[in-house]
Amino acid sequence: MILALFLFIPFQTPEYSGDYASPLISQWFEARQGNNKEMLEQLGVNWESLIQAGHYPLEEVSAWEDRLFYGRSYKTNPPEGISNIRLETGGYALSVPMEIRETDEWPLCVWLGQKPPYESLSALADTTLQQAVWMAPNFEDDLSANWEEQGRRTMLEALGDGFRSYPVDRNRIYLASSAEDASIAQNFLSMLPHFFAGHLLLDSGEFLQPFSTSVSRNPYPLEWEARFRIPGAGRSYWVQAIQFDPGAHQGAGALLKVRVDKELNRIELMGSGVSQVDLFLNDFIVNLDQPITIVRNGVPYQCVATRKVGTLFENFALNLDARAIFTAQISGLDLPEGSL
Repeated sequence: MILALFLFIPFQTPEYSGDYASPLISQWFEARQGNNKEMLEQLGVNWESLIQAGHYPLEEVSAWEDRLFYGRSYKTNPPEGISNIRLETGGYALSVPMEIRETDEWPLCVWLGQKPPYESLSALADTTLQQAVWMAPNFEDDLSANWEEQGRRTMLEALGDGFRSYPVDRNRIYLASSAEDASIAQNFLSMLPHFFAGHLLLDSGEFLQPFSTSVSRNPYPLEWEARFRIPGAGRSYWVQAIQFDPGAHQGAGALLKVRVDKELNRIELMGSGVSQVDLFLNDFIVNLDQPITIVRNGVPYQCVATRKVGTLFENFALNLDARAIFTAQISGLDLPEGSL
């Protein structure tokens, strides 16, 4: 799902004041937006020259995360109180507390409920609303029966607008609901695991557990299990399932277990119903200076994944996630037939 493509505008911070990477990033996105292939090619050459000269090394993932996050502009004056934001698929209600506006990165809670968005947020306790930015997508229809199709589109459009507009901390996005809507939240978590840090339960408009104890997302997990039940929803963290066996989404769905052994620089993929994947990598996941062994349902394969600034920018332009960046990609990796 392509969330957006936007123009970068340098945003000066104490850490990045005078960093001439920001104008170059801005130029790249401007050329990408205008489909200026000649400029993109020249900027690619310029970036590669800078990196080969030792500037902005791509293996420094954390530095690039900050560079991309702080290298763009955001809306500086979001509406006060609770406001309704209209979009093509219904929009959302938004609440941005004053204390949050003064911070660099904003935690975001996405409220799932059956009431209209404005009414839903208005029913939350003031102390609850003050702890994070709150968004209530306007799902319109019965969410419990329609979360896979229209519900998913509404969720993604609302999140995409929020990501374009505000400095959301992508490692602290939470689904929030009452106990009666918890199953809907779990459905969204299983469908979009790389978007959310977790699910928070509320009762009478207040958190059941202190919000301050909520865990942050790990965008680069080294071991997890992915279940794919919906065609077109094949992304799970840094793995994208792009081909499935016939009927794989029926019943329990297709399954993929992922495990990384960093000492051996090895990725293990064990699955059933998944026949081909793309891998998005960086130096937090594996050592990109060394060959990578990928064991696919027990069958080993060795390859080299090359860091490229174009790969980094393209992935970021599609996902708008400065806290999950990838500098190398392995595309069209076949998985021999397996069963779990």
